[in-house]
Amino acid sequence: GTEAEGASGATNRQGRANTNMHTRSNLRPRAFPRRQATTGSTAVLMATCVVVGTFAFMGTGGRVGSSVRAPRAPRPSSLRIQSTHCHASPTTETMAPSVDLTATPASASKVVGAAKAKLRDALQRHKGAVSHPEVVAATDALVKAGSELGQTTANAGSSALLFGAFDMISAAEFPGQLGCDEEGLAQFTLGRMSFNMFAPRELVVTVKKMTNVLMPLPESPEYPERAGAYTVTAELKAEVDGKQLDMVFTSDAVCWPDGAEHPDRLMVAFTEGKLEPAEGADLDLWKGVFSNPKKSLRQQLTEPLTRWLMRRMIGLEPPKGLDVDGAMRYRMSKPPAGHLDILYLDEEIRITRGNRGSIVIVDRMSEE
Repeated sequence: GTEAEGASGATNRQGRANTNMHTRSNLRPRAFPRRQATTGSTAVLMATCVVVGTFAFMGTGGRVGSSVRAPRAPRPSSLRIQSTHCHASPTTETMAPSVDLTATPASASKVVGAAKAKLRDALQRHKGAVSHPEVVAATDALVKAGSELGQTTANAGSSALLFGAFDMISAAEFPGQLGCDEEGLAQFTLGRMSFNMFAPRELVVTVKKMTNVLMPLPESPEYPERAGAYTVTAELKAEVDGKQLDMVFTSDAVCWPDGAEHPDRLMVAFTEGKLEPAEGADLDLWKGVFSNPKKSLRQQLTEPLTRWLMRRMIGLEPPKGLDVDGAMRYRMSKPPAGHLDILYLDEEIRITRGNRGSIVIVDRMSEE
């Protein structure tokens, strides 16, 4: 995501954030996608390997190999968000209220501040459901006010306000969602969430919390210009034999601004992932689930070919079983890339929309 800010306090705040955060050094240089057209054979392999799964879940969408650019949809006066199983009424199109363009900077700040408060209130009352009509209207109003009153950062894709640690305050409403649990938390299969890297794929997991951290990477000819290290962490739980099993899924990516043509767009290429037991998790139960996971006959027959194709296409290094600490890892040396359009960005909040339309709203974490 990106952040937009014209306030003079942005530089000082970001300076403190950079002092307190550490750039990830374990992201190895990789071959990143170029901006050529996708060939027909690549498209077939894409479908075979279901590569879009990971990027759909992360809200970016994604294309394999050389195809990284998608036509930028015009920003509509209303955010069109697909409803999901859990919270939303049927999708409606809501127009944002008109904005007074003659407002002074002081009153503009108040208008935007009120819009942010209304959005947070709507998210809280509707359990973070970005597809709820009231949340759609509040989101649209903030995006509109920020843009028309100059309270959101211009050229957000290259803004320093992108860097920092963020809490996701919207629900995990991503493609492939099964529904919600009794608490209204989004549920997915483990396979859907993890690029089909971890088995048992049909294990139903519930997303308890998501955070992300974006920090600058050192300049290197192996990385795109002005690249950053982007880490998305999902705290999950699953019910196994009547017991709750807590786990953490971490995805590391490299991101970079898309350039002058799309100044508010951030390209994202996920390079590796890790699934591990959460602190205090039942390790015997964990080993029982993941040491020798059950696979369907179809998976047993198709997985060798699929993994071979993925090695050729994206340089996949699949998980090799449980590490000593119980973690499982995969890596991609030629990762596919998706993108995030930054709809709103300031020192407090960031709103992004991925290739496939997923809206993600995050709050900047306190520096304390």
